[in-house]
Amino acid sequence: MTDTAPPENISSRLVERLANPVHVAPVVDAAAQWFFQDIVVRVKRPAAHAETLVLLNRIRGALGTALMRSASPAAKNGQPCPYDPPCTLDVFYRTQLETAPGFNLPRPFVLQCDLARRRIDVRLRVFGFATDWTMALRDALVASLAHDVVFLGRDEGVDVRGTKAGFEVEGSHIETVHGLTLADPPPRICLTIKTALDNAGTSLVDTPASFIARLNRRIEGLARWQDMALQADWGALRQAAEALTFDTDGLEQDTVHRGSRRQETAFENPSVFGDLVFTGPAVAVGAVWPFVVLGEITHAGRGATAGLGRYSLDEA
Repeated sequence: MTDTAPPENISSRLVERLANPVHVAPVVDAAAQWFFQDIVVRVKRPAAHAETLVLLNRIRGALGTALMRSASPAAKNGQPCPYDPPCTLDVFYRTQLETAPGFNLPRPFVLQCDLARRRIDVRLRVFGFATDWTMALRDALVASLAHDVVFLGRDEGVDVRGTKAGFEVEGSHIETVHGLTLADPPPRICLTIKTALDNAGTSLVDTPASFIARLNRRIEGLARWQDMALQADWGALRQAAEALTFDTDGLEQDTVHRGSRRQETAFENPSVFGDLVFTGPAVAVGAVWPFVVLGEITHAGRGATAGLGRYSLDEA
């Protein structure tokens, strides 16, 4: 007689892997082993289109819709996927693990969008063992860009149905990076926040050291997708951040408007963008430096899967 019982909940194995990583490493060693892949899709730039953050939010939404088509019924309802391996929607769009009260494990991807005169490069960065689903994600991203993303109009809410959708896709490729090289920390760290950084809760303008705390928490969570638990003295890192001197004169405050077509809701999030500069004792700068370098890859703060929190390190 054939056993027709449903399989063990495979997604629970995913949660188990994230909750109990096989390696424990300091952040310097984690950076040396940090693995990610960039799915780059180039599309023809239309004569008119929505601003970058609006496009990224719509790309994220269209990608989720595309992944729904091959998702399990359980995953579509926000429940663990019973497939083996789990469906792509489950891996990338469902919260897998609460790492602390009120803090969820970051999803293992970020979105970026780089505009040139005649093209737009959409970059979807996938971290750690989530790259096992890279090809399925690439196919869904190409399909959603070609057919589903509405590129005209402002994001005045969520209803853009009936508006022309789809870019002309010119090509795609995948870039793989295994390990980051950490240069010696400069005495003065200068970074430019390129896409709005979430500023809800503790204000970065009033309490800029909270930027380091948010970054540490995000890197700690994403390390789980690298099969690593970070070994760190978090109290000492907090003291290092508080020992730094921050120049926030280059920061500007704004409000990011985002929408969810599936939930039919709209969001307004306070944010900051611009230049952030900090310096301090060499020991303090050296303690936070690996997190700052990793953050250039992972983004900082909430909303990274819709492109928020992207920054670049500049020469002092």
